[in-house]
Amino acid sequence: MDEQFFMEQTRRVMSDNTPLPVTINIQEAWLLISGLQLASRHPGISPYMKSALENIGRQFQQAIVERHPQAAELIEFGWNPEMDVPQEHVYVSPAARQRLMDEYGLTVEDFMEGDE
Repeated sequence: MDEQFFMEQTRRVMSDNTPLPVTINIQEAWLLISGLQLASRHPGISPYMKSALENIGRQFQQAIVERHPQAAELIEFGWNPEMDVPQEHVYVSPAARQRLMDEYGLTVEDFMEGDE
C-alpha cells in the first residue's frame, strides 16, 4: 500500500455522505464530546476539521441537553478555551478513579503525576 492508495481511500470515504445509525449512551456521548472539544483545540487542526468536529459534537450535545437540561451550561463551557480548568485543579472522585484504573489499567501513580 502506498500514499496514493491511502489518498484514494480517504477521498472515497470523505465523499460518502450516507447517514450512519449509531447507538451510544449518554455517558459515552459526554466523553465523545469532551474528546471532540479537546481535539478541536489542537494547534495544527484545519479550520474545516475544527468546524466538522464541533458540528458532530453539538449534535450529541443537543441530545444530552434534551435529557439533562441542567448540563447545558457545563457542556457549553467545553467549547470555550477561556473556561478551561488548569490540569492541576481537575478533581477525580475515588469511585471514578477506581473505574478508570479497572477499565484502562491505570495506576494510582498515573493520577499523581505532577502532584509532588
